[in-house]
Order: sequence, then structure tokens, then C-alpha cells
Amino acid sequence: MSALLALLLAAAPPQLSGRFKPAGALAVPRIGHTATLLKDGRVLVAGGRENLAEHTSCELFNAKKNGWAATAKLATGRSGHTATLLDDGRVLVVGGVAHEQDRFVALASCELYDPKTGRWSAAAPMHDARNVHTATKLTDGRVLVAGGVREQQGTLATVEVYDPKANTWSAVPPMHAARSGHRAVLLESGAVLVTGGRDVKTLQSSELFEGGKWEAAPDLSDARQQHSALLLGDGHALVVGGIAPGGLSNLAELWRPGEPGWKLAEHSLSLAHASFGAVVLKGGDVLLTGGEAYATIDTPLAQRFVTAEQRWCIAGQLMVSRKSHTATLLDDGRVLITGGVSSGITESSAEIWEAARGSCSEPPGLALEP
Repeated sequence: MSALLALLLAAAPPQLSGRFKPAGALAVPRIGHTATLLKDGRVLVAGGRENLAEHTSCELFNAKKNGWAATAKLATGRSGHTATLLDDGRVLVVGGVAHEQDRFVALASCELYDPKTGRWSAAAPMHDARNVHTATKLTDGRVLVAGGVREQQGTLATVEVYDPKANTWSAVPPMHAARSGHRAVLLESGAVLVTGGRDVKTLQSSELFEGGKWEAAPDLSDARQQHSALLLGDGHALVVGGIAPGGLSNLAELWRPGEPGWKLAEHSLSLAHASFGAVVLKGGDVLLTGGEAYATIDTPLAQRFVTAEQRWCIAGQLMVSRKSHTATLLDDGRVLITGGVSSGITESSAEIWEAARGSCSEPPGLALEP
């Protein structure tokens, strides 16, 4: 953490609207893993890597016991994959990357985890190997997988849909732009909104998948990748942070179908930010945890977007400063933080955020000259 940010945090008011508590530790350090809330309230952490070794190991977090337990291993070690909770309670793991003979190779393979048996089984492979893609469960229970990267083909525009009942993949029309590091969110209408990402350059465009085809959506105010995109309770999509062509972005912007374009939230982040965890809380606010902020390697700062007022406030400080971790909303409204990187070292620690009664104080930021 930079001396500048340390000074800003030290000067912050002591009253915070949230706090972090220990949640044990993963069996191994992980980055590029997934953390999926199961229907029984446990959280499945799958895969990831430490240095150049992809993990096959998986673990289950029990929030009631605040503890971890091993479960069955993946058939293929992978990181940069996606994990999607299906309607029947199983978890679909898709693609990712493995390290083979001193190079990273994108995967087409997919696996299914059944919490009832605690076992993995093979799912049908995708048509295209890919990692750093998005996977979105549609309203009919199918899963839309879009974009990503494959070594020989570079960035992909291809899109395919998985049918859990038939265990089959079907190709659908490609996106208008090839994308990796983009984000996808399911809107109230059932359409999928894809924003930003990167091909040859960082993208400002967004597009909608609806009725089996893609159509252009308004451009973002800021071209960005590795940002967050979340659906708010009023139907707006919120896009925040990420990496812009000129560096990190602090912009937060909102859009929903029927509006002419994206509009900036009344308040953007006080510091440019990327690689944070982001979840929509049960009350409708948004929690951002850690990440890489302006002039820092990583930050312990947690911020809360008060949706009704479109402003940010301090939501506590992580016990371990980190970025590229997972943040998972639990059934009781708390948020589980796992793994990531702290000061360049892959983390095995986990912690839980819970709301506190402190005031919602403005986050630290850089003073601007008039």
C-alpha cells in the first residue's frame, strides 16, 4: 500500500458501515478461482492457481460453522474459468486455462459438481476453448458463454449456449466485437448486457443478447476492461471501475433499456480502481472490496455504493489487503472474501464482511485543485 493511501486511510473517520472478521483459510493459496453460493448455503471454491500450478482441489465453506472442508477434485486443474449455479442445484464449470509444457493453454472442457453427492462429472465440451470469458444463466436455465481468449485465435467473438437438460452446446450468433476481460449481466427483461473488454484495444462499446441475436447498446462513457457490472434493484445496470486506456478508471455509470445512453452516477469512486470484489447486497446497495487503486499494489479499503443516494461511503477495511479475490454474497447477507493476491503473494486467507451501525463516511480521495 502506498504511503499516500496509508495517510488517507489513517485520516478516515473511525465510524464505518461495515467490518471484517476471519473466516479461516483455504487449504491452498488461490487466484483465478471461482466461489459459488450453493442452494444449501455453502460456498464451493473451485480451481485457481498458485504461481504456474493450476489447482484441481476444491473446498466448501460452511457459514454456520465458519469453517472449510475438502470436497472432490476437478478432473482438470484450471484457472480463469467460470462457475454457474444451475436451476437443479449443480454447478457448471466452463473453460479456463491450464499450464502445459511451459505455456498456458485454453480449455474447452467443462465439468459439473453435484452438491448432493459431492462429486464432479464431465459435461459436454464447448466448441471453442476459451478463458477470461463470461457465463450468464438465462431465464430458461440455459447458460450463455461469450467471448474470451484462445491462444491461436486470440480474442473471441464466438458465443455458445449450454443446455443442462440435454448436456449439449449450441452455437448462437457471435457478438459484434471480439472481447475478453468484458462483463455480462442479466437484465430484468431476460436480455444479457455485455460491456467493455479488450480486443486489440480497450472497448467502449456494449451490446445486448435478446431473442437469439445481438444488437448494439449505447457506448460506455469510459472504455474499460476488468471492471464490474451489476444489476441494481431499480433495473439499472451499474458499471464501475476497471482499466481504461489511460490507466485505472474511477467512473461509475448507469443504464437500463429504454434510456438513450449511459449516465454517470452522481458520485464516482474517489480513487481509480480495478480488480476488486463486487456484490449487490440484500438491501440493494453495492459493496466493493479491496482491489488495485491509484498508486497502490493493492488496498484493504471496502466501499459501499448507497444506491438510493448514488454516493460512496467507507464500508470497513479488509484484514488482508488484496486484489483479484472473490466476493460471494451469503444467504444471511454477509459477504465471503477468498484468496487473491496481497503484495504480489497469492493468498489462502478468507474473511467475512458484515454490516455495522457506524456512519457512512466519505471514502478517502485525492484533493483536486480548483
